[in-house]
Amino acid sequence: MDPVAFRVLKAGQPVAVEPKAFEVLLFLVENPARLVGKQEILDRVWPDTVVTESAMTRVIADLRKALGDSAHGARYIETVPTKGYRFIADVHKAPDETAVSSRPSDDEPASTSGRLTPHFLWYGAGAAALVALLVGLGALRREAPPAARPAASPHVRQVTDSLGLDLYPSFSPDGAQFAYASERGGGFEIFVRQLAAGGREIQITSDGHDNLQPAWSPTGREIAFSSQGLQGVWLVPALGGAPRRLTDFGSHPAWSPDGTTIVFQSSSLGDVWAGTPAGFPPSSLFMVAAAGGAPVSLTRPGSPPGGHGGPCFSPDGGWIAFATWGDRLSELWRVSRDGKILERVAGPKKGLDPTYFEPAFSPRGDWLYFGTSEARRNFSLNRCRVPARSGEAWGDPEQVGVSAATAIRYPVVLPGGNAIAYSALSNRGDIASLPIDPVAGTASGLPAFLTRTAGCRSTVPMFSPDGSRIAFLSCRLGGANEIWVMDANGSHAEPVTTSPESCNSPSWFPDGKRVAFLSTRGGATTLLSVTLSDRRETRILDLPNRPTCARVSPDGKRIAFSADSGGARCAWVMPIEGGESRQLTFGSDSVGFPSWSPDGRLLTMSVDGPGRSSVIVLPATGGEMRVLRQGPGESYPHGWSPDGTRIAFTGQRDGLWNIYWISRNGGPEHRLTDYRNRHAITRYPAWSPRGDQIVYEVAETTGNIWLMDLPR
Repeated sequence: MDPVAFRVLKAGQPVAVEPKAFEVLLFLVENPARLVGKQEILDRVWPDTVVTESAMTRVIADLRKALGDSAHGARYIETVPTKGYRFIADVHKAPDETAVSSRPSDDEPASTSGRLTPHFLWYGAGAAALVALLVGLGALRREAPPAARPAASPHVRQVTDSLGLDLYPSFSPDGAQFAYASERGGGFEIFVRQLAAGGREIQITSDGHDNLQPAWSPTGREIAFSSQGLQGVWLVPALGGAPRRLTDFGSHPAWSPDGTTIVFQSSSLGDVWAGTPAGFPPSSLFMVAAAGGAPVSLTRPGSPPGGHGGPCFSPDGGWIAFATWGDRLSELWRVSRDGKILERVAGPKKGLDPTYFEPAFSPRGDWLYFGTSEARRNFSLNRCRVPARSGEAWGDPEQVGVSAATAIRYPVVLPGGNAIAYSALSNRGDIASLPIDPVAGTASGLPAFLTRTAGCRSTVPMFSPDGSRIAFLSCRLGGANEIWVMDANGSHAEPVTTSPESCNSPSWFPDGKRVAFLSTRGGATTLLSVTLSDRRETRILDLPNRPTCARVSPDGKRIAFSADSGGARCAWVMPIEGGESRQLTFGSDSVGFPSWSPDGRLLTMSVDGPGRSSVIVLPATGGEMRVLRQGPGESYPHGWSPDGTRIAFTGQRDGLWNIYWISRNGGPEHRLTDYRNRHAITRYPAWSPRGDQIVYEVAETTGNIWLMDLPR
């Protein structure tokens, strides 16, 4: 265990735990064989914070899962009932200047590529050594093109300590305070905290409408933010007061250095999932006077390709940097303030298609910082040297920090330029099952989890044609998405693909013996199948336009998918045996998540619009689109009832995600679940062909704000 670099290894393999769990583990191993009282742990790990013992109990449980330990027959952490915990494994302190590789062999000395301080400790029982990779500063990453890295790990410290979710840091002009959004059980609100240790905190907004993305004005008098509930960009006095509305649409405001203008993206914030792109198509950038007035378009949808999001001004006010995202394409760009010049900063790398997240300029404008992820895993914080003149080539990005356990998002550089703040976000997703009355379509019991694994996301469940099994995606931290199959009650779960390339969009062939899925092979997005009896993979066909989500028709002869077309995501259908694809939807509104009706005649999908997404149906052969559900909030369909009369979808209403269904002929929506956690998300509801069960993903994002010293 390396407390300085925040790394831990177990049998040479990284084990991901949350930051608080790392601190608890460190405290226990610093006191081996001693009973550490519960209050001691609370005082050490949660100082000056009011939490209950249940928070500590949850952390201990997560640690045991990560380490392969248990309360009964403990090898590492022993519970002393009502008293506390004791670390019972042997503890050995490595000698000074010990160098340890991430995977030392039995007959090879450890690598000397990174010398460690005397604080490096091996903690273990028998041959096991423990480890965890924390917030953005571990050294785990899969094979990738080499990038320059600092010679030493930068120092980091945690500056917020919520048990829920803190994100979107923004510094005051003097760097003494920072604003951020926090979910404290009643929705997201804007808070201001002094940066100094032990500094006081005040709450700036309290309207219950999920206020996010604060941006401190250059004068220090106002804070701009976006409202999920009320929509648009708002301004509020930096010490609190009545907010005033600046725009009725858009999100992610950023101030010009002279304080006269705010740039923002046209799309609303959909969710706070750790891997959510900065902007979905057809998002573009707008500018508005801080004093008020009509917003003016800065970029056009699709130029550059993808949705435009996460804008930030350069310190001289002449440029706006932003991230783009589309199906299988993400890039960094900058646009001149007058909108006349577009320059690409970074794009796809050889062998990789990274996702680029929100950029941030250094105070002197010589560096551009940004987060990336490789196929939504192995997140890193990077920077590029800004060219002295427009038109000059940008240098290759260099990594500042790497993490397989947490997403490094929303960076902002301290005004002095010596440190950078960011949100370190962790995801966990599991598949839940809800019993359904087949006749009434109502819940006949409470939800129960079918999967429950630490450091993992299980998602996109799909029932086999007879309803006996479920195919789904699963990925471990730092690993690729794999196709898994389990029984409908959650038993006998096992992977059926083993390729290093990520898989997605599982769906069944009508014989129930094969599962179709998408994967990128040789640079092309390919439809493949895997035979469950022998795990044999078969390449079926390459798909055009690099789609990200697809479904095989009930008869196994066609595939419906979503892909970019003219800067927006559109729906297509293509024969599986080969032939021309047929485009079903057109226009600037993005369409996604196609799902076949049981008879194969209709498709349901979502259509994104300002501040909302709608549920629609249309003939699978093309034709008129019918809107079933339209209004505020997000709605994403994924499954049909066996008789084809109802469509299951996940919806966000008043900041809360739940499972709903709606009649294929329209009418009122019917809510099936009652989740009230604002940083939990439901996704991908699939209706069993037997009619008695709906399965779906329940995902939770947690995280805090961290501060990292920057290399010079």
